[in-house]
Amino acid sequence: MIDLSLMKDVSIDPEQRRGYVEPGCTLANFDAAAQAHGLATPLGLNSITGVAGLTPGGGFGWLSRKYGMTVDSLLGADVIVADGRQ
Repeated sequence: MIDLSLMKDVSIDPEQRRGYVEPGCTLANFDAAAQAHGLATPLGLNSITGVAGLTPGGGFGWLSRKYGMTVDSLLGADVIVADGRQ
C-alpha cells in the first residue's frame, strides 16, 4: 500500500467548471475549493472520504438525485499501475 494522503491539492477552473485533484484529496478538500467558486459536484456524504476511491466506484452524494453519480462527472483520470507505468 502506498500512502498518498499528502497529495491532496485541488485546482478549480471556474470558467471551464472543472476540478483537478491529486490522489489523496478528500471530499472536504474538494468541496472547500469548489465552493470558493460557487461550484459543487455530487460527491459522497462523508467529508473524510477520498475522491480517488469514491469516484470510480460510482459515488452517491447529496446532489446525486438531481445531477447523477460522482462518476458521471468524471472527465478523465491519469492512472498509474503497480509497475509504475501511466
